[in-house]
Amino acid sequence: MVTKWWLRVFGAACIAIGIVHLVFGPPSIIAGGLVNATIDSEPRFYATLFIGFGGGFIWAAADLARRSALVHVLSGLFLAGGLARLLAFWQTGVPHAFYVLLIVVEIAVPVLNWVLLERTR
Repeated sequence: MVTKWWLRVFGAACIAIGIVHLVFGPPSIIAGGLVNATIDSEPRFYATLFIGFGGGFIWAAADLARRSALVHVLSGLFLAGGLARLLAFWQTGVPHAFYVLLIVVEIAVPVLNWVLLERTR
């Protein structure tokens, strides 16, 4: 029950974040700075994918017996996104403190998802 609740909340958060980035674009990125039209289009494109990503978690939560593999795949992608953020840190330096905190979230959430799914077996 906790697992389904958590996955639904996490999925809804991903959808909300995606909508904010889609609607407001680069100004929704903390300390993002000025951008041109090309750079503006990029986060909006990826925002739609994050909306779908959140929907995937919500959809999987409805039937974990059959869809737990999807949660593992999505969690792995989330972890990969966190590792990509680490690559950016290494290549360009440390970003705003909020994004440093996000790396902790992007590593912790996949671990939490794995633990919760193991408990539902």
